[in-house]
Amino acid sequence: MPLDRSGSLEQPLFKRFFEKLTGGSWCHIFAEGRVWQNWRFEDGEPRLGPFKFGIGKLIAHCPEGKEPLIVPLFHQGMDKVIPEKVLSKEKNKKASKPLSLFPKVGNQITMYVGEPFDFKDKIKAFREKHPGTLDSWQSSAEAIELYMEITNEVRKKVLVLELEAREAEAKAKR
Repeated sequence: MPLDRSGSLEQPLFKRFFEKLTGGSWCHIFAEGRVWQNWRFEDGEPRLGPFKFGIGKLIAHCPEGKEPLIVPLFHQGMDKVIPEKVLSKEKNKKASKPLSLFPKVGNQITMYVGEPFDFKDKIKAFREKHPGTLDSWQSSAEAIELYMEITNEVRKKVLVLELEAREAEAKAKR
């Protein structure tokens, strides 16, 4: 679903995404909220940027009994399928444009998939400490702290996969 990357946690499409999630649909979200292609980084430099804590909100607000199972994913090779125009080193953290709107076929995408996990216990404990806080879609200060904790834990799981990908990449170059 085309979320507004500059939008808030309260944007209508984000709420629609949440409705799909609580309805039991498979939902995939790129938690960084942006595209970072390999040419932007030096060899060995981590490429996974900070995650937007909207993923924490999506997870936290799911009703009891409908908590999602989170499957961390890391993929490699999309920069070859839809390459961006390479910018100079001074501008390499600014937005770029795809070289083509059509994917380049014949390239390899490698997916790294982590073990599924959930936040049932963490969310249950939060609900007991802050009753009714997650019943409203509006974000409170306490809820935002929970969103950030959840998001950081998800990011840690994906960072493990990124490290695995980099190690495999280095081994293949030897």
